[in-house]
Amino acid sequence: MDKENLIKKTAKELGMTYKELGIAIGYSQETISKSASSEKISLPLQKALEMLITIKDLELKIESSNQGLQNDKTRAYDEMVEALKKFVKFT
Repeated sequence: MDKENLIKKTAKELGMTYKELGIAIGYSQETISKSASSEKISLPLQKALEMLITIKDLELKIESSNQGLQNDKTRAYDEMVEALKKFVKFT
């Protein structure tokens, strides 16, 4: 990832303002804005942005995985209900 475009790219990718971005990684809005406009990003700021992107990606994967598990549970419940209906019909 280009250091020069990292702040702008991260804010856009995550749909965050510079203020929200700063809060998320422990920097002031002023520092984020100055670094974005001067295109001079310190190594700690760069690493914080990269970690935030990684965290957000992992959160999306977990959310997606949880949704898949919920779908499996719903499907299993539906199958159980159908099985019970058939059982009740035969008795």
